[in-house]
Amino acid sequence: MICPTCTAQNTATTVHCMQCGTTLIHEAGGHSDNYKKAANDLNNKMYGGYGSILGFCLVGFVLKFVLADLYLDDHQIYGGALGGAFAGGIIGRIIARTKWRDS
Repeated sequence: MICPTCTAQNTATTVHCMQCGTTLIHEAGGHSDNYKKAANDLNNKMYGGYGSILGFCLVGFVLKFVLADLYLDDHQIYGGALGGAFAGGIIGRIIARTKWRDS
């Protein structure tokens, strides 16, 4: 890497020029606001999706196998599982917002 101040030749990973001390590699200033917003939205959707899948499977399993003596038909079990998916999606988004705020 050539120093812009004194035109001395430096290695590619040198942070400061060996001759004049000019900073050659600057630290990144961080992510832009658009990047942070997009990452936050994606994080919320991902956690919401995982929560929905987990809620659907968990409630469906419990209604079908654990609480089998309630004699629920398949439509009632499916409706309960959809309710579990909705609740799981909300819980997942709450968890995502909590994690995003802490970091």
